Amino acid sequence: MGRPPSVSSETTSIVRSDLDSVRRAFRVPVPPGNGIKVVLNEREYDVIDISPQGLSIRCKDSTAFKVAQVIEDCRLIMPGLEIRDLTARVIHSSCKSGSEWTNGIQWVGLTETAQENIAEQVSGIKRLLIEATRDLPDSEPPPD
Repeated sequence: MGRPPSVSSETTSIVRSDLDSVRRAFRVPVPPGNGIKVVLNEREYDVIDISPQGLSIRCKDSTAFKVAQVIEDCRLIMPGLEIRDLTARVIHSSCKSGSEWTNGIQWVGLTETAQENIAEQVSGIKRLLIEATRDLPDSEPPPD
């Protein structure tokens, strides 16, 4: 059988927290221009993808967040709704390109109402993505 390949910590720029490292729900990609934003440490970020338990963002500053950092007084801005006084924890940080970092954020201690509102928005995005996929033309066979 042999041993599985290993990854040296020197070859990867992914940093993960061992806190709740298994995601409980799939994140749904947020279409550009959808208007979903998050405010962390008084700075606004576009949301890349979202689930009822968390989201991910991109930023250019590698020192903006530290894994396991807890951030209070966050706001989630969605079309027609803003949820305030949220608490977030940074779950992972990874460099996707030379200067752009992706950060995974998990909500901590969500109220039932906030959780329902976020889940409703996620469901709406899923529906839009499914509808958009249905509208795609069938692929044509390759030419002879």
